[in-house]
Amino acid sequence: MFADSYQSHIIPETGLYRTYAETPGTTVICKWKDNKKAAYSLGADDGLDSQLDYMVPEILKRGFYATFWVNPGHSGNRFKRRYDDWKEAAKNGCDFGNHTYRHISVDNMEDAEYEMRECAMAIREANPSQGLQLFRYGGGSDWNVPREEIKLLMCKYGCALDRGGGATDRMYHSQAVPGGKNKTWSVTPEECSMFVSRALESGDWRMSIVHGVGPNAEYLPTDEKAYGALLDGLYENKNEIWVSSNTRIHKYMTERDGAKAARLEINENYLRIIITAGLNPYLYDYPLTVKTNVPFEWQYCDVAQGRNKIAVKSSYGYITYEALPDMGEITVTKAGTA
Repeated sequence: MFADSYQSHIIPETGLYRTYAETPGTTVICKWKDNKKAAYSLGADDGLDSQLDYMVPEILKRGFYATFWVNPGHSGNRFKRRYDDWKEAAKNGCDFGNHTYRHISVDNMEDAEYEMRECAMAIREANPSQGLQLFRYGGGSDWNVPREEIKLLMCKYGCALDRGGGATDRMYHSQAVPGGKNKTWSVTPEECSMFVSRALESGDWRMSIVHGVGPNAEYLPTDEKAYGALLDGLYENKNEIWVSSNTRIHKYMTERDGAKAARLEINENYLRIIITAGLNPYLYDYPLTVKTNVPFEWQYCDVAQGRNKIAVKSSYGYITYEALPDMGEITVTKAGTA
């Protein structure tokens, strides 16, 4: 068994020694995927045509994903009319949020369950690999049902509340107009550039949620110059900002915040680790980025969890890899060891 000990190595960029006390097998969970500085999610409400026609191609060509809160039974028949397009977006990595079936108000539990259940079923049909759904009431609708009852329904249908966490950057402005509806207009490209800077400065999770978007934006519009500036800014900083869907980032954050890592065993050739979070592994199934301290002579390691196996190189006495909480032991083996 290895004892706690001081380890030293030269930091290549400076030529200086770094010395620290560490126990081989000590494992930490990175704040964000790939140990990036911040997280930013892309989302949209109501399943509008402009989201399919403009937003989806623009995000996918940059390697990004988004969560789309949809209403499969909406009177405008938007989701069903473009059903194949929505399924294609899901195949390419996007996911769906439960925005109720018809985007209407409800006054009793029976109607509330219908709205959540039917939307959940439609989402699972369109995106069979998706487990967890983020649930959000339809904008402007009123649910006169006790909050505790809603929580029970969310548990029943595999939902988590609202956007999943994070702070929202508003993508349009609104002003009351006497005798009429509010006047709305898009944010500017300069404002969108500030959103990116704000994410980097905070190191936290921020998001944008659009409705109409692009050159043919419907209501609550975000124009293409502004949205393009946001996507370009995120792409330019993709090495520091993890850009993904609300669903993925919510999963990561929830697993990370509940995760506990423990060393089970270590000898000259391998160590065993367990990570637990106490969550439903069907719903919370996004891999965490993990850093584990290893002895300095372990320059290369083989990491295995279940059927997943990868080879990694140590850096400054640590290896970095992905692992799932609540999915069994992780074995780190010194490379070349049978």
